[in-house]
Amino acid sequence: PGVDLVGVDWGVGAPAAADAGVRLLPRRPHAEFLADLARAHVVVGQPTGMLAASELEALGMGIPVVAPLHLPWYEESGAAIPPVLGGVDLAHGRPLPPQDAQTSSARSLTGTEECALGNDIADVVLMALSDPEATSTSLASPTWVAAQHGVDSGIERLLPLYARVMDRRGS
Repeated sequence: PGVDLVGVDWGVGAPAAADAGVRLLPRRPHAEFLADLARAHVVVGQPTGMLAASELEALGMGIPVVAPLHLPWYEESGAAIPPVLGGVDLAHGRPLPPQDAQTSSARSLTGTEECALGNDIADVVLMALSDPEATSTSLASPTWVAAQHGVDSGIERLLPLYARVMDRRGS
């Protein structure tokens, strides 16, 4: 009660979200999407185990993001773990939907698993909504996004890659 649930009218789950009372926004130009995103107090990311562009945009705006993260993917890649609420604790010991439907381990969550994950996410969202400004400040996500996904860090990561590619080409 008292929470305006807003989602994007996109994907196979959109009709079920609308039936559950989520106000769905249509697809629109990116600038309009960002303007709507900027009005959010908390963003719930996709339960895929990693962040997509929309979640990173929310973090960059300082909006608290709730999302389960699959720790092995971050550990294996050496990527910094994003400052999201729930994060690896939400995903710990719980299967997440597959990233690649072609993998042999691909499977859908059961209704019971979806319900448990949904309840945990709801608890974290309600905690964040109790004081979104303090939650945002404590996460310092714009600083993290700048350090991990900004131009400077991108160049630092790309230069060694370009050097390796050029060495392999014999240039």
